[in-house]
Amino acid sequence: FMFPQLKEIYQRAEVKPMIYAMPLHGHLGWERDARKFCREKGIIFQALNILTGNDWVLKDDTVLAMADQRGVSSKVILLRFALQAGMVNVIDVDEPYLMREYMQVYDIELSPDEMWYIETMDRRFVDIYE
Repeated sequence: FMFPQLKEIYQRAEVKPMIYAMPLHGHLGWERDARKFCREKGIIFQALNILTGNDWVLKDDTVLAMADQRGVSSKVILLRFALQAGMVNVIDVDEPYLMREYMQVYDIELSPDEMWYIETMDRRFVDIYE
């Protein structure tokens, strides 16, 4: 369900939600309002489809430079962004080499400027279908 439904459920429920799982897309602002609500209410925000729904982020020159500087892939940079921003990543992986690659998220850290760059990528998004 969408963020407005989460707020309504939260207001009406005797037992409050503890986890909110949402597909995460950079061009929609990384669900900033929903993340803030979850943080304020103590709800865990699960980021779904972060890698499959954000190809344009993974190909961004600045994100690629962040990855190159650390010797990791842009996927690891995006996963680290979500982790540092307080999200729980849900990734469907069954290949051992991808599991090893994604575990590199714990070996790096993004600077505040790098976090801000990724956080605000929606402001630079160009919809090619408009």
